[in-house]
Amino acid sequence: SALDNLEALKRQQTLSEVTSQIHDVLGQRITILQQVLNNKDTQNYADMIPLVQNLAQDIRADVREDAHVTLKNIVATYAAIGVTITITGEWPKEKESETAFVSISMEASTDSVRHSHANLIQIVMTSQKNKQYLQTTDNGIAPSGSIHFGTGLNGIKHRAEKLGGTLTVNTEP
Repeated sequence: SALDNLEALKRQQTLSEVTSQIHDVLGQRITILQQVLNNKDTQNYADMIPLVQNLAQDIRADVREDAHVTLKNIVATYAAIGVTITITGEWPKEKESETAFVSISMEASTDSVRHSHANLIQIVMTSQKNKQYLQTTDNGIAPSGSIHFGTGLNGIKHRAEKLGGTLTVNTEP
């Protein structure tokens, strides 16, 4: 019975991780495609083809392979649609934390562009008393009502809690 429960738990964890990976990559790509399509100055729609062609490969890709390359790609991808992402501070040395910070940064950036229409996102990492902190801020429009915790924010919350942390969302300008 214990082995069956352990196996079911492992399947659920794997499903949750796969679901988060698909959501993160699809959410980012859909947001970028929407920005390009809504930009009246876009002249070459062929630039969108790589975003779609590499989608399946990127969903299968594991962020843990090289977090720094993943981050550079995120910054470059958003820069192509006029969104500036600045990253300061030192990334965690421990691989699990580094992977989580990259995934959280990607989702936070997507949400900032998609929901608050931000074009400047700041990601700051600090460390105090053996604790690591990741803060993202943007210049977007604050929501008029309460924030709904959907797949993206729940994924961020889950990643933070898995590391023993918490998620705090503040909408003050």
